[in-house]
Order: sequence, then C-alpha cells, then structure tokens
Amino acid sequence: MIRQFIKKTARRCQGEEGNVTIETALWVPLFVVLLSLMTDGALIFYGQARAMQVAQDGNRAYSIGQFDTTDATETYIEQRLASLSPNAEAQTSSYRGLITTVVKVPTGDLDAIGFFSALTSIDMYVAAQMVQEN
Repeated sequence: MIRQFIKKTARRCQGEEGNVTIETALWVPLFVVLLSLMTDGALIFYGQARAMQVAQDGNRAYSIGQFDTTDATETYIEQRLASLSPNAEAQTSSYRGLITTVVKVPTGDLDAIGFFSALTSIDMYVAAQMVQEN
C-alpha cells in the first residue's frame, strides 16, 4: 500500500508540470508575509479599540464616584488591560471637571507573530475624556 503511494507520487514528480511547483514556491512566502502583516495589524487595531473602551469605562467609574482618586482609576485600567498588554500604563487627571486618561500600550505586546520589527517597536497612545458628573 505504501509502496504504491510512493510509486504514484514519484511518477507525478517526473512529469513536466513542475512549473506550477516553482511558481508556488516563489509566491507562497509572499502570501505568508502578507497574511502575518494583516494578522498583526488587526490585533494591534483590536488592542487600540480595547484600550479605548477600558479607558472610557475607567473615566466613567471615576466620574460617577465609584473611584475616589485618579490613582484608583489608573490601577483599574491597568488591571483590566493586563491580559491584553502586561506593560500597559495609564495616566488619569482631573482638571476643572474634565477627566482625561491617556493609556500607553507597547504594540509588541499586541502582535501575535512579531515578524515586523517596525510594528513591534511602537508605543501606542489612546486618550479618552469625560465630564465629571458629581
């Protein structure tokens, strides 16, 4: 059974249809690189959206009095983002009734493949603002 499979495979390889194999060998690496670039880009954009959502949630909680200090808000945001990016940093300030949070996320924490060093060496900043309610 195995011998028959090997013989059939050997006969297929002896034909003159090898052009397709060479073209495939040339194009597949390009498609793999393109796919990995798209995957990393999508994960970075997802991380940006998630960081924005968590920053807005933290600002809202501080706005309604769930947190007493900006430090508590920063801790909340950093803890919520820890599973996404363990190196995420948040800075929250309150000035004249306007709560502002800036979250810094290294994109190297967000990518899955890390094939492109240009994408992994960037710090992404996300800012969210909210008017204080109390």
